Amino acid sequence: MLHFPDWRGGYQGLLAEWLADVGVDVAFADYVGALLPLVRNLRRHRCEILHLHWIAEVSGADERNPLKYVLKQLVFRLDVILASLLTRGRIVWTVHNLTSHENRHPRGDLAARRFLARRAASLIAHSPSARALISRTYGTPPERILLVPHGHYLDRYENAVGRRESRRRLGLDDDAFVFLFFGSLRPYKGVEDLVAAFERRPEPHARLVIAGPASDARYLETIRARASAERVLLRPGFVDDKDVQVFFNAADVVVLPFRDVLTSASVILAMSFARMVVAPRLGCIPDYVHPDGGILYDPQAPGALAAALARAVETDAIACGRRNLERVREFEWSDAAARTARLYATLTAPAAAS
Repeated sequence: MLHFPDWRGGYQGLLAEWLADVGVDVAFADYVGALLPLVRNLRRHRCEILHLHWIAEVSGADERNPLKYVLKQLVFRLDVILASLLTRGRIVWTVHNLTSHENRHPRGDLAARRFLARRAASLIAHSPSARALISRTYGTPPERILLVPHGHYLDRYENAVGRRESRRRLGLDDDAFVFLFFGSLRPYKGVEDLVAAFERRPEPHARLVIAGPASDARYLETIRARASAERVLLRPGFVDDKDVQVFFNAADVVVLPFRDVLTSASVILAMSFARMVVAPRLGCIPDYVHPDGGILYDPQAPGALAAALARAVETDAIACGRRNLERVREFEWSDAAARTARLYATLTAPAAAS
C-alpha cells in the first residue's frame, strides 16, 4: 500500500505502525516534486493500492505562479488518471481538509478535489460531520465515504512533567490562568484573532502561550506586533517531542480558533493531555470534544471567541479536561487500522479486481 505524501511524523506514521500490526505493509512516497509523482511512486514501489492524504502540493492549489498553477492542475489530473489505470481503480483518499488551507485558487482547488473524489474507489472521513461535509462539497455518495476515526495521542508523547514544573520552565506563575495555542502558526488557524480577543480580557492573572513554527516570518511579525509582552508568551519554532508535555501541562485551557477546519489533530492532542478545549463549532470538532469538555462557539458570531475565553475562566477546566480524556480513549488506533485494512482487503479481493 503506497501512502502519499510522506508526512509520517504524526498521523500517517501512527496509522502505518498499527497497520503493520494487522499484517499490512505501508510504503511511503519518495518523489513528490517530480513530474507525475503518483505514477512514478507506484512504479517504484509496485503497490496495489494508492492511499492519498494531503494533495495541495501536487494539485497546484498553493502555487503562486499562475502559469505553474495551470500546468500543475493539468498534470495532476493526468497523474490521477494514469494512477487509476496502474492500480485498476484502487485509489483511497483520506480527506483531512475540504480545501487547501492557503486557498490561493479556491475554484480550481475545489475542481481538482472533485475530480479526484470521482475517481477514487473510496474516501475516508474522520467523523460523521466530516463525512456529511465531504459528501455535500464533493458530490460524493455517503456510501463511498468510509468512517475511520482519528486515533488518540495518549502514547505518542511523554507525560511525566507536572503542572508546577511545566510552569516553572515557561516562567509562568502558579496562580495564573493559562490559555494555550499549540501548533503551526498559519493564517487559517486564526492566531491573530486569538491575540486580539485575549488582549480584551481584563483578568490580570490570565496568560496566553503561543507555541509552534510560523508559516513565514511576516506572519510571525504580525502576531508579535499584536501581542503584549506582559501577558502573551510567544514561543515560535519547532517544539521537540519531549517538550510537548510542558506546554500542555502548564495550560488550563487549549484554544484553537480556526477560521476553517475539517479534521484537527490539535484537538485530539489537547484531549489526550486531558485539557479543556475552546474552539469553533466546525468540521470534526463537535464530534471529537466531549459535550461537557469545553466551549464550542459560532465562528461567524461577532465577539464569540472573546466571550468563550471569558466563560472558560469561570469553568471547571480540570473537570472538562478529564471528560475529554475519557472521550479520547475511545479513539483507538487499532480500530482505525482495522477499518482501513478491511477497506484494502475489499479493494484487492478478486471480485473487486475483476
